[in-house]
Amino acid sequence: SYPLLRPSHLFSRQTNEIRRQYAATPAFIPTFKVAEISAKSSAVEMKSLKTQEILRGSSIYARDLFALSLTSKQERHQQTRREKGGPRRSPTVILPRGKEILMSFGSIRAVVGTESAMIFDAHNLDIQHFAKSLSDSIQGQDFNGVREHDQPFELRFLEEVLQ
Repeated sequence: SYPLLRPSHLFSRQTNEIRRQYAATPAFIPTFKVAEISAKSSAVEMKSLKTQEILRGSSIYARDLFALSLTSKQERHQQTRREKGGPRRSPTVILPRGKEILMSFGSIRAVVGTESAMIFDAHNLDIQHFAKSLSDSIQGQDFNGVREHDQPFELRFLEEVLQ
């Protein structure tokens, strides 16, 4: 005798197979354009990173990135196709997470570590210019007579963003 297959079983098998195929397709893995600032150099490096690459070697969890209201390359494309209203506003947050600090302040969304900071939405030219000027000012900073390298990189970064 053959097992009885109900339409609901066929649908769920097909759906699960389609989900597996899409999950394995690189086009559906969210990528984020990031401007990375180093504590040791004034150079700003532009990168496209996947969530796993952002979290690698970090003390933050994927759920922490929701607080930043990040927009992936794919989500930006869908939003422009739907022609949504103006830019989304994200809440202002400064969240310490182990060795990193997550911050969202206006249009600046970043993960700040002890040696580097990643500023998100670097596809935006204003963010790229901001990242470069921020990097330059962090490297040439003098906190009331205290040498710049006496202060932690995270503090220098936050101070400059909040000014």
